[in-house]
Amino acid sequence: MPKRRKTSEAGAFVKIGDKVISIEGYLKGVPKNTGVPGGGGATNPPDGTQEDESSQQGKPQSTDSRAKKTPHRNDIRDALRKNDVLVVVAETGSVPGVRYVIDTGKAKVKQYRVRLGMESLLPKPISKSSAIQRAGRAGREAPGQCYRLYTEESYENILKDSDLPEILRIDVLGAVLTMKARGINDIFSFPLMDTPDDEAFEKALLHLHVLGAIAGDGSLTEMGRKMAYFPVTAPYGRVLLAAGDPKNDCLLEAIDIIACLTAGDDIFYQLRSEEEIEEIQESRKELYRREGDLLTYLTTVQQYTAEHSDRVEWCKRRKVNTRVMKQALNIRKQLRGLCLKEKMLADAPPQDPQPFTPTSPERAEIILKCFLTGFAMKTALLAPDASYMTTFGKHVVAIHPASVMHGQKREAIMFLEHVFTTKNYAKKVSVIQANWISEAMGS
Repeated sequence: MPKRRKTSEAGAFVKIGDKVISIEGYLKGVPKNTGVPGGGGATNPPDGTQEDESSQQGKPQSTDSRAKKTPHRNDIRDALRKNDVLVVVAETGSVPGVRYVIDTGKAKVKQYRVRLGMESLLPKPISKSSAIQRAGRAGREAPGQCYRLYTEESYENILKDSDLPEILRIDVLGAVLTMKARGINDIFSFPLMDTPDDEAFEKALLHLHVLGAIAGDGSLTEMGRKMAYFPVTAPYGRVLLAAGDPKNDCLLEAIDIIACLTAGDDIFYQLRSEEEIEEIQESRKELYRREGDLLTYLTTVQQYTAEHSDRVEWCKRRKVNTRVMKQALNIRKQLRGLCLKEKMLADAPPQDPQPFTPTSPERAEIILKCFLTGFAMKTALLAPDASYMTTFGKHVVAIHPASVMHGQKREAIMFLEHVFTTKNYAKKVSVIQANWISEAMGS
């Protein structure tokens, strides 16, 4: 539950007509019991003195409709306490019945750092356009109000007019591969509406060269053409091609894992309390693999598809997100169809459910080596001080608490995501051997 945030009179304002008032000042002016439905009790007079029930008898009821619309003091304070949830819902959804929007003026923004080669997820000030959008969520169906927890001066001087375009916030690796596949060779002079820095293009070209998607002269290779065919990122496309190689023959397993990774949210619900962890840990034990997160995802998909009675109950017992699992199966079906069309699969896979067979350690090694062909640049070695140091960039990273590898120390790890929040985190982690990295890089 989000913590209650304290607000000062200068920290929030709302404009009603020609009058600008602070939310804290407004709360001070709202009596503890306003007489609105659900408020209960008697109505306090403006001077703050308490009237007993006998003094209320015989008095006519107020016919002012505005009194019924006045929000209860506790309602607004509850809204403030839950403002993190309300802001997200108000800006991105069309939730019916929203009357009050609490705008903190902040949003967690994911941004790719080109020089560091990692993403950051940090709270930043929103733009004026986002502030207007948030305010517009209140009162779509009836009159509403928006409370902004920042000063009018901050709105005018600190908030930018609009958000940074997405192409300037993300890794342009996929965009560059698509442009190359469409025959655009000189990507630096292509007239994009918002053009990233040359450094972003250079890093993307280097990464594609490491993946084998482009040749030394910048032209698209046959492997690059095949990678661009798949509706996944370039590294995942490289993994599919490696897994489809007859000497590896683990394409179905790679598809299952990639389907989980690209389904949106994590397939596992995060366990917040110690009680939840103790309760669910035993049920999830059959899913966890000592090789790391990728094999854990594979085991989860295989056991889920092998379930032929009640998949919803199966997910509920293990705190697995049913919606995400269904989306993963849709992606799985699409990728299988594309691989069948490209003749990467000799025959159509059998229909579910199929009996579950645990992946052997030998086959798990083959699968991880296939993923290493796409993510060799996201590896780390164990340092003498028991920390992990990335092989490229030399950053100290910690395994994310959501990983099954959290708290473990191994010779080398591969991670699919590198995100900075409160610290440098490696996510989607698997155990590898150090010599596999040089093999994957072709040296």
